[in-house]
Amino acid sequence: MARGTGVGRFARLWRLPARQRRVVGEALVALPLVRVGLAVIGVNRTYRLLAWASPVREMRSSGAGGAEMVSAALAIARLVRAAAIYGRSGATCLPRALVTWAILRREGITSDVRLGARMCAGHFEAHAWIETAGQEIDLDADADLDPFVPFDAMELAAGLRH
Repeated sequence: MARGTGVGRFARLWRLPARQRRVVGEALVALPLVRVGLAVIGVNRTYRLLAWASPVREMRSSGAGGAEMVSAALAIARLVRAAAIYGRSGATCLPRALVTWAILRREGITSDVRLGARMCAGHFEAHAWIETAGQEIDLDADADLDPFVPFDAMELAAGLRH
């Protein structure tokens, strides 16, 4: 099988453990839907719809298991990013952050969607990422550039969390 072909991608997906396959499958379906939702009904309504469609499992404590939660969140974020790349959804940081947040919510991992901005080479840039147990879960951050400054008051959907 040639690398990069549909069959090769499917074979690599099939070799993943069942739980990871489920996460990638959910992301492959959700990413294009969230992109359409953002374009048609906006951020807040898409966020509320995802919250409704992603029932909260019993939330894990962030105390002693904070590092475990961050590790699990990073693993899920990597799977969502892989689904965005291999699924060719064209999803940018906001749809990926929202889908990651929804999957984390279903997995019982408390997280928040964060939005921020910065000036880079005279251009305004905005970015979305996830925060879990006080840790940024951001696979797109460029360490060589100034960090994004989060919007303090950005609580999507009037304070909806988890």
